[in-house]
Amino acid sequence: MSTWIKMSCVVCWLLLTVHLVKAQERPATIRYNLPDTPSSLKNLTQADTTKISNQINYALTVVLHDMDSAVWLMEDALYKSEYLHFDVGIAAAFCDLGYFNNRKGNYAASIKFYQSGLPYAERAFRGSTSLAMYYTSMCTPYYYASDFDSISHYVYKAETLVNGRQIKKTSEAIDVSSVYTNIGMLWNSLGNYNKALSYLQKAESTLKAFEQKPKKKEFEELYKSTLAIIYSDIGMVYMGKKNTDSAFHFFSHSLEYNSMMPAAITGTAAIYAQRKENDKALEWYNHALKVTEETKDYSDNMHAKVGLGQLYYEMKDYRKAEAMLLSVLNDMKLRAGIDVPKLYETYHTLSQVYAANSDYRRAFRYSETSLTMLDSAFRQEKLQSVYELELKAKTAEKDKALARKQLQLSQTEAKVREKNMWMGIIGSGSVLLLLTFVSLYSNNKNKQRLQAKQIQALQQEQEINNLKSAIQGEEKERARMARELHDGIMVRLSTVKMNIKTLPEQFKHLNSTDYVNTNYYQQIIEQMEEATKELRATAHNLMPDMLLQGGLPDAVYYFCNSLQKNTNLIFSYQQYDEINRMLPEFELSVYRIIQEFLQNVIKHAKATKVLVQLSRPQEDTLAITIEDDGIGFDIQAAGKNGMGLKSIRNRIQAMNGIIDISSEPGAGTMVHLEFDIPKNV
Repeated sequence: MSTWIKMSCVVCWLLLTVHLVKAQERPATIRYNLPDTPSSLKNLTQADTTKISNQINYALTVVLHDMDSAVWLMEDALYKSEYLHFDVGIAAAFCDLGYFNNRKGNYAASIKFYQSGLPYAERAFRGSTSLAMYYTSMCTPYYYASDFDSISHYVYKAETLVNGRQIKKTSEAIDVSSVYTNIGMLWNSLGNYNKALSYLQKAESTLKAFEQKPKKKEFEELYKSTLAIIYSDIGMVYMGKKNTDSAFHFFSHSLEYNSMMPAAITGTAAIYAQRKENDKALEWYNHALKVTEETKDYSDNMHAKVGLGQLYYEMKDYRKAEAMLLSVLNDMKLRAGIDVPKLYETYHTLSQVYAANSDYRRAFRYSETSLTMLDSAFRQEKLQSVYELELKAKTAEKDKALARKQLQLSQTEAKVREKNMWMGIIGSGSVLLLLTFVSLYSNNKNKQRLQAKQIQALQQEQEINNLKSAIQGEEKERARMARELHDGIMVRLSTVKMNIKTLPEQFKHLNSTDYVNTNYYQQIIEQMEEATKELRATAHNLMPDMLLQGGLPDAVYYFCNSLQKNTNLIFSYQQYDEINRMLPEFELSVYRIIQEFLQNVIKHAKATKVLVQLSRPQEDTLAITIEDDGIGFDIQAAGKNGMGLKSIRNRIQAMNGIIDISSEPGAGTMVHLEFDIPKNV
């Protein structure tokens, strides 16, 4: 993911090459600190926009060795651009300030800067490849913030802008290839390496088409740098596929274009470490540290340090391993964002280092912390799976829309042909008219049957795809549960086992009664209880106990009570009419839908009170009402942009249910659901 940070830098250079567009009324921006307004500010004119662009470009070179000066220059350029209503300068400055904060690990601030510059970028770069680059550069801080809904939204907008575009200039080729590169690395982070490779190869072919064409001086180095990033990312994908030979080839190819590419240097070091060529691995990791310290690249510097610490551990140099990994933890304390997978590797390796030094107390502490990081990584993996399913849903919608258009075109062509045939029939004799009419009627029937078969085939294909997606989702859930049991509960039990092994040595002079009263024994008992709770929670996630024992009303009532204990919300549960037990599959589906709506209330509504009501207005009808006093939302906007609400509607429709949502901004939300109760057959 460090490659994305560098791609943001590419965006900033490209934003300075587009045509200048006069600004209109400006939206509000975030606050930032600047020196007093210079007296010369009043003398600025539109002719000074070139100087502002040069200042922004210069700040991008300063950031490599003096971050504070670069920030000051960029804020000053932003201040001047706002004074002149210079949209391109405002968008470029906000983008670069977002990049600077992302480079320092301040992901929340980075997102604010990108969002503040987005209206200006959409106005200044409307429909251009530079706007597509702006969208994909925003994905970097969103990735570290685990906001995959936003990533899905902006990647979709970027890909819409570049797909099928006629590329005429080198600058456009760089933009489009960079967009494909970022999308490819998104798929790489989701573990879909084949799809990642297809996007990266598309990026390479887009750029290679301009290899022999003459380029302006300012684009020559940028062209090489972009190719270096593409080959480095291809190497990272092959690392994920465990194909180290191909990865080594592309890392070497990347370094031919840019010898200071940190990801390629770190990847090469990791390959040497896997091959047990420790001297070469040590040399390349130290080279990566030097390069990332010179460029002040926090993310790649941390990756190099973690790899070097693991290498020292493998070399049994535990003192250096401990020092290197502790420096990583110290660096993370100074950053606003956390790279969860690397943090887990750091704690896990430290636990191994202390265990090797027989420091079991520290080994146990860091092992416990690594388990917490592992749990966070699993949550992130779930969000990534949701994001991947959202992309598949969007792709299916696009395919379905294309099929509808093709069908409409076929019907239109059929009508045109029919009209022409009628004109020929009118000009013919009555006998020929009768024969032609019979022939036309027969042909039209055949076409209708053919079209009906085509529609049926499309529907069957869509059903098969939906079934495949469901099966894949179930397999992923089974795999997740296996990892959770193996890497969570089993690690806890292993820790207890390690503590029990030390009992004869630590308490050999105590009798059983005294030992039972020791803190060490109580700690082992607590660890066993925690493992039992975790196992019970894992089983509860598969099928809630209350749902199995008491049915839907008891399960909903229990869930509301648990939410009230763990949140600041006041829940009111009401039940009218007697609700008997229903099919387990139906009860579970309704329960999950209620859960999702209540989670949305907690996450988005900012409410203080929530009402959940179950009733049975008719013998074969189940009615559910969920109401909150929160901030409400725009239903039409949510219907267009919200994948979550669409997914819920589709599930309810599949269950032959109906949904009615009433909400306005500032007036709370009420959701009413009705389902036909299936017969217990």
